[in-house]
Amino acid sequence: MHIPFVVDGEFSPAREIKKEIVGFSIEQMQNGVPVSLEIARRDGSALRITNKMHDIFERTEIGCLSFKVVKLSLENNQSNKFYRVELKNFIALKLSYFYNGISIDCGILLKEYDNKNNIIICPGVYPYSLFIEWPGVVNMGDMEYEFSEYKLSEYK
Repeated sequence: MHIPFVVDGEFSPAREIKKEIVGFSIEQMQNGVPVSLEIARRDGSALRITNKMHDIFERTEIGCLSFKVVKLSLENNQSNKFYRVELKNFIALKLSYFYNGISIDCGILLKEYDNKNNIIICPGVYPYSLFIEWPGVVNMGDMEYEFSEYKLSEYK
C-alpha cells in the first residue's frame, strides 16, 4: 500500500515545489509549533504546505504533507513573519517512510545544486504540525521520525 502526498486542487506538486522561491511565511500555534508553511513565488502565488494525518493501523497515525496553490496575501498574514529568501537552483527530493508494508510520502528536501543548503519540510512529532529547517533562517518543530529513518528519492 502507498499513501501519496495530499493535493488540494488539480496540479502537480512536483512541478510546483520546483518553482523559483522568493520567500516564505510560517503559521504557528500559540505554543510556537509550526502548522503551515507558505512558499512564495515571483508570480504572486504561494504553495501552502500543511500536515495531513493518516490512520494506518489502530492507534497509529503518520503525517503526510498536503499541498495547495494559493494567492500570496501578506495583508492577511500580518501575524506571520515573512522571510525573504531566494532559491533558484535546486532539486527536490521526497522523504518516504515505510511502516509494516506501507510506504508514505512524508516530506520534502530541497537541495541546492551548490550543496550549500538542504531545506527540510516534513511532518512534525505533534499531530498536524510541521518540522521546517531552512539553514540560516529557521529551524522549527521536531521531526516525526529521525531523518535517517526516511528513504530519499528524486521527486519527479
